[in-house]
Amino acid sequence: MASGKRADIVRLGILDTEGDETKFLATEIAKQGANTKVMDINLGAEASWADIPLREVLAADQVAMDDVFKASRRRRLIWWSGGSQKNSGTAPRPL
Repeated sequence: MASGKRADIVRLGILDTEGDETKFLATEIAKQGANTKVMDINLGAEASWADIPLREVLAADQVAMDDVFKASRRRRLIWWSGGSQKNSGTAPRPL
């Protein structure tokens, strides 16, 4: 980094399908001098190697991981995109 200060970069990824690509990008960014973190945003399984695991992401909205996995795919996508139920303290409900 030209200024001497290291940038902080978080790479979001659906790690069960794009884990290899996410690792590659995080490594390449780190080689350029940035501090990198990988955040898991899977909708169907949790990756154990993420710096910021899915469980932590969901806990920020007081949502249990199992409740998200039980919801319909459509409801999970609505939840992730900021639609109904987000920040309400309840898990997404099947449509």
